This record gives sequence, structure tokens and C-alpha cells, in this order.
Amino acid sequence: MSRRITILGGGNGAFAAAGHLTMDGHAVTLYECPEFAASVAEVRKTGGIELKTLPSNHIPEGFARLAGVTTDIKEALADAEIVLVIVPSFAHAEMARLAAPFLRPDQLIVLAPGNLFGPIEFARVVRACGNTADLTYADLDCMMYACRKTGPASVWLRGYKHALGCAAFPAVRNDEVFARLSEVYPYLVKKDNILATGMSNPNFAIHIPIMLFNIANVDHKRDMLFYADCMTESVGMFIDAIDRERMAFDRAGIFGLVDLAEQDRRWYGYQGVHGDTIYELGATSPLYPNSKMPTEKLHRYFTEDVPYGLIPALSLLKKFGFPHTAVATAANAACILCGRDFFAEARTLERLGLGDLSGEALLDLVRFGFQRGA
Repeated sequence: MSRRITILGGGNGAFAAAGHLTMDGHAVTLYECPEFAASVAEVRKTGGIELKTLPSNHIPEGFARLAGVTTDIKEALADAEIVLVIVPSFAHAEMARLAAPFLRPDQLIVLAPGNLFGPIEFARVVRACGNTADLTYADLDCMMYACRKTGPASVWLRGYKHALGCAAFPAVRNDEVFARLSEVYPYLVKKDNILATGMSNPNFAIHIPIMLFNIANVDHKRDMLFYADCMTESVGMFIDAIDRERMAFDRAGIFGLVDLAEQDRRWYGYQGVHGDTIYELGATSPLYPNSKMPTEKLHRYFTEDVPYGLIPALSLLKKFGFPHTAVATAANAACILCGRDFFAEARTLERLGLGDLSGEALLDLVRFGFQRGA
């Protein structure tokens, strides 16, 4: 069934989603903020996106002619049934502010992904802007694709995650949200709530250690491959330490977390990704043969993954008394190496005004949302 989908964002993931969903027969409108209009100017001129794919992901390639391309948020949201928010986490609040006057209860607003607490922040901003309608949000474990733009109107879509987790906010709408979103992404799996999806995002556990232990290569601007060259067995040991602390959060098994290696096999095993450890999976993956090591420290692997993934995870682990030595070490090291206090800008429960919530109250919030007055 064809759906009217609006994608908020103009980066790699937004281009990949616009191309893929259009090729799947959906009517897709692409929106970008006016100050970034240049990023979609060529798409507006040509009317669509040239999509290149790997045969292993079974997504057809070709020219995807979009239903619309706009920098007018009212126009973008007017007819949308599903709204995909595919922007860096630091842009969630601003995108919520722009969209707030035009969001409606009949729409499904999907953060792809939200990282930890993304849907809570988005919903709070929308409400603070005066839209107190009973809106429905969803969050994904991670972005749906491994992809890169190859030009101003083209994108290369390599990986397409199967068994990607999805949860509703509020979680009492999980069945409804899953049914609606599965029409667009049929390989999703249902997660219990947005804490489960947020803690399942692997980026903070993988990207940051690779950056930390290859910081000399970043400083020297060496031409190296992010996974094939820089994902060594020793780096993998530190990633595993973070993963063990992340997994300890699910001691009772209520969130359905799986270790990073198993998660990667579930996502990409059908595309030939294999290995027993996250090191083996990353270093040998056929999906990342050309992924370059950043040559600047203030890259999103630090500027997004630390304050919107790693430190929020640390805040949860500390709040509820779980081990957090490796997570705290990585967070502090990133602040030192970048000369930036990521703790001051991090999206934690405290910064969202929810620091005093008990564990039971937090679960109540993610289950029932703000309509209960939280």
C-alpha cells in the first residue's frame, strides 16, 4: 500500500530513505531547513534522487522521482501520513520547533533514529511550542541504512538493516505503530519501549573507541579505512567492555538487548556479514570497504555519539547503579581530546528535567507518555 511520507532532513540517510521508499512505490516529499536549501537544490532541479545500491540488499536502483522537494515545513507536512525525522540528534530540538505548529494526531512521527531520549525531547519541544495534541512517535534502534551521498542528487545505499528495532512513544501504542510502520519497513521488529531502542543503538559503543584509539591518525589526517584499518582486536576489546556495561542495563531481560555482534549479524547477516566478535564483523564487513577514517576530531562520531548516546547511557547506568567504568572512561577521554565539555551539552534525564524520576516513574513515562501529566 502506497503511503504519503515526508522526510525531514537532507543528509545521507534522508537521501537513502527518499530514494528507497520512492522506488518502493510511496509518495515521498523531502524537506530541508531553508538555511540548508543548497543540500537539496539539485534534487529539486532534477525532481529526484539517483539511487545506487548493492545487489545484496535487494533494493532496486535507478532514478527515484520524488513527490516533492521543499524548504517550506507547512507544505512538507500538509498531506503526510508518516513523518521520518532523519537528522543528527543535535538537530532534533530545532526540527521539533519548526514542525510543531503543523503536526497532527493522525500522523506517525518517526525518529530514525532518536538515540537515547530523542522522542522525549522531541515531544517536549513540540508541547512547549503550544502543540498539546495527543501525538504518536516512534523510535528506531539505528538509522535504517549504511549509505553515503555520491553527489548533490545521488546516494549509494550499501546496507539495509533487517530486524531493526522499533518502539512507540508512548509504548502503549506499540501494536498500532508497528502495524503502520511495517507497511513501509517490513523487516522491523517490535521493541518494548524507547529505552530499549535507545540502548540498542551501537554507534556510541563502536564509533567512539575507534576514534579514541586512532586519534593520532586523525590528527595526522592519515588516509585510512575506519573499520578495515582502524578496527583492531585491541580496539574491539574496549568496545566489548562498553557493550558488557550496556548489556548489564538489561539484567532483568525486560528490554530485549542483545550483544553488538549478535545484533550486527541479525541486521546484515543476509548481506554476507559474519563473524563471532564485533571486531571480526567490523573489520571484514563487505558493507564498509571504503569507509574512511575522519580527519577532524570534531566529527559526528564524537560530536553526536558522545552527548546523545554515550553520556545519556552513562546517566542511565549511574542512576540505576549499573557498572559504568568503560562508558565513563570513553566519555571523559572524548571530552579531553576534543577540548569540549560534552557533559554540559548532553541530552540526559537531568537536562530534560526528569532527573528526579524513579525507575518506575521513568518506565511509566515511556509507556504512557506526557498525557498522564509527567
